[in-house]
Amino acid sequence: MVKFTMQKDGKLILGLGISNKNVKLLKKDRPILVDFKEINLMEKIDKVLLFYGDTEEDIFEQLKDMIDASTVINISDKLKH
Repeated sequence: MVKFTMQKDGKLILGLGISNKNVKLLKKDRPILVDFKEINLMEKIDKVLLFYGDTEEDIFEQLKDMIDASTVINISDKLKH
């Protein structure tokens, strides 16, 4: 995985380049935890957790045991019915 930050139009952008090896791990239901300390990006978020699923429902299935009262899930307007 390649991790980087960049500035564009005054906005800080996090870039994550996912390799085929990373995709294989994700497809085996092995989420990837990215530590923001590695890229000096700790202003608001310490880590990011990447999941893979063929569908959003598959992703939610993986997440269901991690969700608690502090979890905030943002759903794209495209997915709202």
